[in-house]
Amino acid sequence: MKKRSDGRYQLSVMVGYKPDGQPRRKVVYGSTHKEVNEKANNLRMQMNMGMKFEDDMTVGEWAEYWLENFKKNQVGETTYYRYEHQIRNHVVKPFGDLKLKALAPIQIQKYLNDKKESNFSGGYLKILKSNINAMMSQAVRMSVIKKNPCDNIVTPKGEKRERVFALTKDEQAKLVKYCYDHEEYIYIVMLGTGARVGEITSLSWDCVDFEKDAIKIARTTTRSKKGTIIKNHPKTDAGLRDIPMTGSIKEIFAALHGNRKENALGLVFPSSHTGKVKNLQTIGRRLKNICKEIGIPEIHNHTCRHTFATRMLEAGANIKVLSEILGHKNIQMTLDIYSHVLPENRKENILKIEIFIKK
Repeated sequence: MKKRSDGRYQLSVMVGYKPDGQPRRKVVYGSTHKEVNEKANNLRMQMNMGMKFEDDMTVGEWAEYWLENFKKNQVGETTYYRYEHQIRNHVVKPFGDLKLKALAPIQIQKYLNDKKESNFSGGYLKILKSNINAMMSQAVRMSVIKKNPCDNIVTPKGEKRERVFALTKDEQAKLVKYCYDHEEYIYIVMLGTGARVGEITSLSWDCVDFEKDAIKIARTTTRSKKGTIIKNHPKTDAGLRDIPMTGSIKEIFAALHGNRKENALGLVFPSSHTGKVKNLQTIGRRLKNICKEIGIPEIHNHTCRHTFATRMLEAGANIKVLSEILGHKNIQMTLDIYSHVLPENRKENILKIEIFIKK
């Protein structure tokens, strides 16, 4: 280890061999002996984990390494799938063949700006920038590159999402009638409970309580690299809840229970083809086709949840009760999403209640 003229220390670390057999070295820098030694040990650890420290390492190669060694064991399977999908589509595709050390801030900035013009939401752009930054920060910490190209990048505001859309009462009535006539009961249950589509597709008969008129939400269905899977926990801790079962929903469950075909998972709404969990995208596509057929706006699965919440608020439902039924973490979250449905005087009163509860 030697001291440089600028006061920093440097140490040369052997990280492999060149094609001609000569040692390949990387130099690490730090303001103290301890910092330099930590960086050197990190390099040796990465080498032992299989990283190749060629000078021509590409962005794509580092992205693959970062995902496999720094994210895979830190997050759950579903979260990792989202990380992987985003990094492959928004890092590897546009920048994968570039040399990692050559990736410039202006390239990342331009890419994010272009995504804004493609109507990406501000929230998504913020998450995207954060994930790219995390990947590059790790490369700096591991002494793979000297400077993070995300430094000083400005996240574009992006497009604001429009407020949540719900069906009108007439549109809802048309949809419900069609679903009754064609035995498409899953959509009626979504409209009548406010549960997420993943919570309904993972619902098993042991969670339907006919005596207490309640539906226990304890799991959810989600997409992963392996396909559609059931997670033994809802989306959030607040999502673990009981939903009141109205008379019409109870009648549907009773009819389904009487005519049910056994499936290995005991699901209320199994796939008619496999007997396993339904594919969420298939449910969404079918819903859009139904909407086309009956002449109402095309909606996605989550619109059923928004429609349920809207009908509840229009009927004067208590916001705290609604928040619990929806599985929101707090009342404020429910207000943020559905405040446009409330008359102004009710908004003010509810905000006062929220303040009181926090105390």
